Amino acid sequence: MYRKIAISTCGLFILLSVFLLSKGGASASATSRNWNITTPVIHQINNYISYNSPALLKYNGALYVAYVGTDHNLYITSSTDGGVTFADDVQITNAGQNTSAPGLTSYKGHLYVAWISTNVTGAQVNIGYYDTYTNSSQLKNYTTIAAPNACSRTSLSSLERVLYVAWKDCDAGKPYGHTIEIAASSDGQNFTRNAMIPPSGGLDSGPSLLAFHDTLYVAWRDMYNGQYFYIATYPGTGQTLQNATRLNIGGLGTLAMTAFHNQIWVSWDETASQYNVAYYNGTDQLQNQQSTGIDNGTGPGFTAYEGHLYIAWAAIRTDTNRGQLFIARL
Repeated sequence: MYRKIAISTCGLFILLSVFLLSKGGASASATSRNWNITTPVIHQINNYISYNSPALLKYNGALYVAYVGTDHNLYITSSTDGGVTFADDVQITNAGQNTSAPGLTSYKGHLYVAWISTNVTGAQVNIGYYDTYTNSSQLKNYTTIAAPNACSRTSLSSLERVLYVAWKDCDAGKPYGHTIEIAASSDGQNFTRNAMIPPSGGLDSGPSLLAFHDTLYVAWRDMYNGQYFYIATYPGTGQTLQNATRLNIGGLGTLAMTAFHNQIWVSWDETASQYNVAYYNGTDQLQNQQSTGIDNGTGPGFTAYEGHLYIAWAAIRTDTNRGQLFIARL
């Protein structure tokens, strides 16, 4: 049997007007204030996967999903009809096995994917771009970053011709145990790495990245003080996050971010066991918070496509105890 998935119906989509943007945070637009979830349209994506968080991205007119299979290999698939049907899965042979949840982003006209792989000597971050024309199983511009203590999903973003990849480092020898690692590259291959202690003092899950206008945003979940979510900005270099804001929400897993209606929208696994969405306007109070009505699993992958928000996640089947991959148009 599949895990029960509840669907809620909320309002209409209303497009009203334009936006304003202030440095360090997005001001409320009429569109974002009035956008509401319609009845989510849920589709199952192809075959079984492991119980791991998928990555989801709109790229070149299609929805791309990267995920880890039950064989612990990395796969990529795509949809050009809003998630109704998906192309055959392509196994990424650079990845090897024991692969963690991946990240996706667009950089210099290419679809980049990153993930963490582990072996007996530790972990490494893997990065390369997927050729969406040939659907080759071999990534191009492939490189690795030694990260023996990496212990999370990766997150990717690009800003001003710089590619960023972030992950959590779990070195028990460091003062706070866990740090946010961000590596930057101007060519997609040679990375400069920086480690930073989150301003909250602890790191439970994350980080996730989003380049929005001229700013790189970083989100994570705190380890202490109620395990709240935080959003900060990263200047692109150095070991300091700036403008950290503790949000008025708690939850589980990673806070995912995407740009939608010229606002930063976030999605997370709420403690009431349903995925939520809202938009961030630079303050601790998220705006237009709504439940999707979808029982959570892992994830979510989160992106905007053709005037809608989309989430992707894996939920456990009780008959096989394996994760099944789903996507929903909100």
